[in-house]
Amino acid sequence: MPVALIVDDEARALSAMTELVEKEGFSAISAGTLAEARGRLAQTRPDVVLVDLMLPDGNGLELFQEMEPAQRPEVILMTGFASVDSAVAALRTGVLDYLTKPVDIRRLKTVLANVSRTLALKEEIGSLRDELRELGRFGRLIGNSTVMQKVYDLVVKVAPTDATVLLVGGGSLLEVGRRIAPERLGGGDPVGHGCGGEPGAGRCGISRAVHERCPATVREAAEV
Repeated sequence: MPVALIVDDEARALSAMTELVEKEGFSAISAGTLAEARGRLAQTRPDVVLVDLMLPDGNGLELFQEMEPAQRPEVILMTGFASVDSAVAALRTGVLDYLTKPVDIRRLKTVLANVSRTLALKEEIGSLRDELRELGRFGRLIGNSTVMQKVYDLVVKVAPTDATVLLVGGGSLLEVGRRIAPERLGGGDPVGHGCGGEPGAGRCGISRAVHERCPATVREAAEV
């Protein structure tokens, strides 16, 4: 069940929002201040955060801005003091939606339904990727040896971060694979599809695998 964190200093609004979110199929946790919300986030990674803009100890946007870009859940900002400036600031930071109080229940239900569908699709895609990986396919890369599985693990580990990826080495992935994994890989050699067999094709295949798994805001890679 997806998890929603609701942050609002108004007890009645918090209770009503929690009830609504649970009826939409989410497990809800709540907080009344930014400090409490930070504590909840330290314990649980929610799939969506509904946060009030004006809280006793700060601005609700601060919570969003403090999160690592690759680890941010979807954020829905709510406010009883709507303004063009705050709406523009919220959308520029990447929040999913900006709702004015009293909240339009129908609109909120639609937003939550979209979040649920997106989460379900991500889970399905993740399962399909795992199945393909077991068969020796990882994006444009092919190979299921222990060494290639380690390469895939590194790609999965680094792709969600904001680190610049430096790929060093020459030769095609075929040549690289023969040097580091002399055994046959799933009945064949490792191949970087879409990169050709020219020198640097191995780097090309791995670079594309990293890019395909990057968040939309992280798109930098360097090759030498």
